[in-house]
Amino acid sequence: PSVTIPAGWLKKGDKVILRYAEQLYPGLSGDEQYYVDTYGKKGRNIAGRPLYETMRAALASDFYIAKDESAVVIRPSTTYRGYQYIQITIPSHKGALPLTHVKGLVLSSDGLPTGHYEATTVDGKTGKLVNQLFRNIQRSQSGNFFTIPTDCPQRNERMGWTGDAQAYVRTATYNSDVFNFFRQWMVTLRADQGTGNATEVPGGIGVTVPAYSTTDDPSFPDGTTWAAAICMVPWQLYAQYGNTQIIEDNMEAMMTWLNSMDFYDFSKDYPHLSSKTGGLADWLAMDNRTPPDILNNAIYIYMMEVTAYMAEAIGRTDYARLLRQRHALAKDEWNKVYVDPASGKTRTADGRIIHSQSSYATPLNFNCFNDEYKAKAVAYLAELATHPSNSGEREQEFAPYTITTGFSGTPNILPALSRSGHHEEAYRMFTCTDLTSWLYPVTKGATSIWERWNGYEVAFGKKNENHMNSFNHFALGAVGQWMYEYQLGIATDHTNGNGGYKHFILQPSVGSNYLSLSGSYYSNYGEIKSKWTADGKGTMTSYQTTVPANTTATLYLPVSEPIKEFNSIPGAKFIRKTSHFSVPVAEYELESGSFEFTIHNHWIVVFRNSIKIKRRMPYSILLFQNKHKLSITDN
Repeated sequence: PSVTIPAGWLKKGDKVILRYAEQLYPGLSGDEQYYVDTYGKKGRNIAGRPLYETMRAALASDFYIAKDESAVVIRPSTTYRGYQYIQITIPSHKGALPLTHVKGLVLSSDGLPTGHYEATTVDGKTGKLVNQLFRNIQRSQSGNFFTIPTDCPQRNERMGWTGDAQAYVRTATYNSDVFNFFRQWMVTLRADQGTGNATEVPGGIGVTVPAYSTTDDPSFPDGTTWAAAICMVPWQLYAQYGNTQIIEDNMEAMMTWLNSMDFYDFSKDYPHLSSKTGGLADWLAMDNRTPPDILNNAIYIYMMEVTAYMAEAIGRTDYARLLRQRHALAKDEWNKVYVDPASGKTRTADGRIIHSQSSYATPLNFNCFNDEYKAKAVAYLAELATHPSNSGEREQEFAPYTITTGFSGTPNILPALSRSGHHEEAYRMFTCTDLTSWLYPVTKGATSIWERWNGYEVAFGKKNENHMNSFNHFALGAVGQWMYEYQLGIATDHTNGNGGYKHFILQPSVGSNYLSLSGSYYSNYGEIKSKWTADGKGTMTSYQTTVPANTTATLYLPVSEPIKEFNSIPGAKFIRKTSHFSVPVAEYELESGSFEFTIHNHWIVVFRNSIKIKRRMPYSILLFQNKHKLSITDN
């Protein structure tokens, strides 16, 4: 921070103390009665005071000793702080320091966020909450991308946890250009890769990078959801930026890890799954009934799939061929081990039914269910999104549409729902404000992403587990990917082998009580804009987009069944009416430029740029094109 003390407020020798905190104790008038009784005047009488316990052993205080009575600007220069509140103690003055004298200074290795998102909703409140959530996601990214992707900026940790980075990297690429930031971090990750010994093969990836050790690590750790950063980070960077250099840098390190995962057989009967899949997986899930091996083997299978794509992109067809062979065998074994053939429900390796949100979300998003079981898995996930208490044998009670996943399931659950056509369930989960949900912390005044879904209750409830309770942790902000990719509908066409945004996909989706959504992503070719309006009941009424120069896009525009006939205009070629992500769409190929689509019950009105020249078409379809003047519309 930068704190200005006016002249005359200090005396020589005065010690000014700056203390930092993320939360204030509840218990003031209007708070829940438990907090009033516990922390209010009749309780511990600390309501409204800063909570310092979450800092743990961090020396999160700054001291300034005055040399005289003159004005001074206090600005620590040898460290940085993570905080939402500052307590400033000035011993020789009574009264509060004016807010204009206190400034927060943003320090980050990440550039200013370039991604944009702005929603409106029927009730007004939900729109404000989701917009604040988006800002919280970007703020946690800026505050934690400091030389390395730290988990939190405030307590005595600030470590580069591989699981957090793996879960969040896709969202990070949408918010700003992080290619060089992560490329540099991958240098450290490769340097920390396990060396192996007489009992362990080389290639292991630890849970933090750098490992803060003066000796090489010979072990091969469990916890694939964390170790998968070795493949996931290069994959997401390649998919978003199209730069194969990140693959060239890491190809051998990725293959070393995948080969070593293959070395550790899951069992004699299932040798193509890996036994190095215990340890960390769905960390901090509210529903803890999902064992790590089902999720860790799922991400291992997906890492084989995407690394084959990457190998092919740099001409290593031998690696691609090997990985696809292993992938097919491992996927087949995963379905035999983890899916109950009678019900199609997920199960443990010893046959116990799991049936949790994460047990479907992660494997669905990572393409693990075979054709025989996929439809049931999708239906079960939609059921558990709506009624999370149906998990397992209903051992726990959860409010409808609340999220129960941890670090594994959270990045995957909404994409898995939307990709299977369950947009409404995805929207209902996203806009839920109950404990536990993405918007619940926002209702509690959050200005960043929390480490725990129930961080507030952990901080101020009966257990007070503040030894591990950060209020600035970017991992659960991985929902940002869904906001860009499925709500705004901006996505790379990597499934067709096209990394980057030379050609990309547009498929906006509406849901819940949204009235409008506008946003953008700065690709390596320029800004991609996406904006839509809706009737507040889940039906899109208009769509606008900007396709940057020297790029093209495939648009999958949601349409209703009565629209039967379509025509094309220059720059917007109608291809067909089809289904994509299990919803009816009109498929268009778009050239660079700005386009507007107005969607009616029986026709579509299409504008290009800002000049609207009407041309009547058969079947009551009205199409417009600009033949005379180029005028770019700022959408």
